[in-house]
Amino acid sequence: MKIRRYLTSAMVAAVAASVLSSVGAAAAQADVGDDYPVGLAFDAETVSVISKTGQPITFGKTTLSSRTDLTNLVGTLNLPQTTAALKLGPLTLATFTISIVEPTKVTGTIAQGEVDGRTTLDLKVAQSFKIRLDKVAPLGIGSLGSSDLTLVPAGGNCATQTTTANLTGSIDAAKLFQDNTADTHVKGSYTIPEFQGDCGLFAPIINALIAGPNNTLDVHLTNPVFDFGSTSRAAAVQKVLAD
Repeated sequence: MKIRRYLTSAMVAAVAASVLSSVGAAAAQADVGDDYPVGLAFDAETVSVISKTGQPITFGKTTLSSRTDLTNLVGTLNLPQTTAALKLGPLTLATFTISIVEPTKVTGTIAQGEVDGRTTLDLKVAQSFKIRLDKVAPLGIGSLGSSDLTLVPAGGNCATQTTTANLTGSIDAAKLFQDNTADTHVKGSYTIPEFQGDCGLFAPIINALIAGPNNTLDVHLTNPVFDFGSTSRAAAVQKVLAD
C-alpha cells in the first residue's frame, strides 16, 4: 500500500528509537491482547452531547491504548465515572452520575487519506457499552446538607441495554510518525437506550430528557506514545511496511 511506502523511513527510525528508549512506552499500553505489531497510546478527553437537551457530559482524561498493523486497529478506552447537570431548557432539575460499563474493545480500520496535500490516517472505529445510572441528586439537596442522598435505589443496577458508538477521524501521518505529535478528534454518534432496572421514581424524567438517538461523542486524542515491545516486534513492523 502507498501509505506503507510513505511511512517506511519514519517507522524504521521510530523502531530504532523505541528499542533504545522503550521505558515508559510499554507502561502506557494496556494489554489489548491482539498481535498487531505497532502499539500506540493517546491521551483521550471525551465529551458527549445529549441530543434532546444540548447538554454536554464531560469525562475525565484517560488513555486510548491500541495496537495496529496500519490497516486494522484494536484498543481499549475505559471512560471514568462522571457527573453532569440534568436540564430542562435553562432550568437545572438535578445532577446525575453515570458510569460506562461493559465496554467492548475499540475496533476498526485505518485507511490512507489526504487533506490539503498531506497524507492522513483515516480512522473508522466503533465501541459498544452500557450506561449505568449511579446517582440522581435533585437541585438544592446539597445545600440542605444531604448531598449523599440519591433518588436511585442502592444496588438497583439501573442501566441501559448495549449501545454502539461509531466514530471517524483523521490523523496527520507526517506529524504522527515523524514528529511524534497528534492533535485530532474522533467523532460520531450513538443512541442512548432507556434506563431499565430499579431506577427509582425519577427514571421517567431521566429517560424523557436523555434517552434517544443522535447523541454525539467526541474523543480528543493527543500525546501519542509508540510501543514496539521488543526487537522481534520491531522486525515485524518492518515486515508489515514491506508487504
